[in-house]
Amino acid sequence: MNYQIREYHLRDAEYYMKGISDNILDKLNDDEKGELKSVIYSAIPHSSPKLIDLRFTVNLLFRRYFFVLLVGKDHHRKSLRPRTEHIKHSNLFVRIVDKTMAVLLIATISVLANLFVLSIVYVVASTLGIKLLSRWIF
Repeated sequence: MNYQIREYHLRDAEYYMKGISDNILDKLNDDEKGELKSVIYSAIPHSSPKLIDLRFTVNLLFRRYFFVLLVGKDHHRKSLRPRTEHIKHSNLFVRIVDKTMAVLLIATISVLANLFVLSIVYVVASTLGIKLLSRWIF
């Protein structure tokens, strides 16, 4: 199969149908092709919308790191989750804790991003000879 589209979210049923040889596609009628497209479409994973979807890459000299932060409802199959039958929580308690943790995570990332930007501004200003903190430091 010719993988010309690198981004998986851009691949659709037509993309995978092009991977089937023309000899096989010619043997199928239009209804069978439609059914095959339907099966391929249902097999392609579709992500649910997230409250926060933050994805970025950091390219270093010899490595490339991918960072992904997704905050939203988990729609994975229950068989993939660890077994926690011994922990009993009320739904209200779990929802409150989840929302609190999401807010704390967002606030932490925001503070770290702001500190990073301020430190870059301070270094640039110091390099240019501008003293930003001379009023507050004695």
